[in-house]
Amino acid sequence: MKDVLPLALLLLSGLACGRTHLNEFSTAGGGLSMGGAVGEGGAISMGGAFSTGGTQASSAACEGRVPIHHRPAGSACPQERAPGSVFVNTCSPGWAGLCAQDADCTAGTNGRCLPNSRLNCAGQCYYDECFSDSDCPASQPCACRASASDSVANSCLAGSNCRVDADCGPCGFCSPTPVSPICACDSPAFCNPPDPHTSCGDSCGHGYFCHTPKDTCLEDSDCTGSDRCNFDLPSQTWACTFCMGVP
Repeated sequence: MKDVLPLALLLLSGLACGRTHLNEFSTAGGGLSMGGAVGEGGAISMGGAFSTGGTQASSAACEGRVPIHHRPAGSACPQERAPGSVFVNTCSPGWAGLCAQDADCTAGTNGRCLPNSRLNCAGQCYYDECFSDSDCPASQPCACRASASDSVANSCLAGSNCRVDADCGPCGFCSPTPVSPICACDSPAFCNPPDPHTSCGDSCGHGYFCHTPKDTCLEDSDCTGSDRCNFDLPSQTWACTFCMGVP
């Protein structure tokens, strides 16, 4: 009996942190693509105390792989912001939010006039939405610009279901899936009725999402070809999907 009790306690401690879903994937390296620009304004930091590998210091009782990219904690974003650009506005009158210079951007905080990839007739105003997670609605993390010398706007990542790892429960992880809005996962899932030959929307989440026991991938390296490990909105799980660039 002396040997049975310690063994039972050990098994119970292992069940307390349900991360068995991370064991089903290969142990090969790899990472989630973090590139791209938010608001057309350059590279953006993922915000917060962002981990890029290893195990959590408090996860000794947890088992399985740890995502290369996850968010243990949030942090303060830069309040300073680099200047934007100067444009010659040749667009038709009446287009909202267009600008020729930073001085035209007065409708929000730290307005900057930056390129708009869909309009080459003028710039567009972009504003800081946040300086920390607490400035954003519930479950939305604040994505910070890389530094005060960057002109990109700090933005609340709408659609996210977590801010930090703790939001995902014991031994959980909150990871980014294509944060940049420059690609879309064409899917028939939103068609009514469903049509396997038609795309009716973007099935990929763009923000931070908790990993789940039903995930079929943990990292890009778990996928083949050009597919990436993204959060799939219809199934609410992480899965290998192709994210097509938006022209």
